Amino acid sequence: MPDQELTALQQQLRASTRALSQLRSSGTRDQLSNSLTGWFALCTEQLAVRNALVQRLALLLRDPIGLQAQTRSGCLLLLTGSAQGSGQYQLTRFDAQRTPWGHTSYANLQAALVELLQECDVGSVADLSTGLIGSIDPEINPQSDAELHATESAVAAHHARARF
Repeated sequence: MPDQELTALQQQLRASTRALSQLRSSGTRDQLSNSLTGWFALCTEQLAVRNALVQRLALLLRDPIGLQAQTRSGCLLLLTGSAQGSGQYQLTRFDAQRTPWGHTSYANLQAALVELLQECDVGSVADLSTGLIGSIDPEINPQSDAELHATESAVAAHHARARF
């Protein structure tokens, strides 16, 4: 049975991502600059929810056999324990024909989960071993992964400047 808290976090992250997309497409550049405070508030909320989701996933996945998800374009991602060492993880990316085209290794589960959640539609995340993580309906989003990374980088830079 899927974890209720995890499902709620997935839905919150999806909602904040959707709100950011709507704000981005809602008007002209001048209108967007006038709503910068709202933009940063939504980005901050999105990052907080994603961090909570990473922590919840890490609790549920003490020894993951496999976690799969889809990118916003429908391609498959697979997070597994790495054969290179205990406590290490590997994120494998597949193309539209389900052919693996690359992977990245991580020294810990949290780093691997952050990367997975940056690349995937959070509603598509499913655990292949325990069934504790049930996916909600995947949502294919035309917004590119590069746009999302640029948004997160802008928010991080804004927060770094605000600290000084």
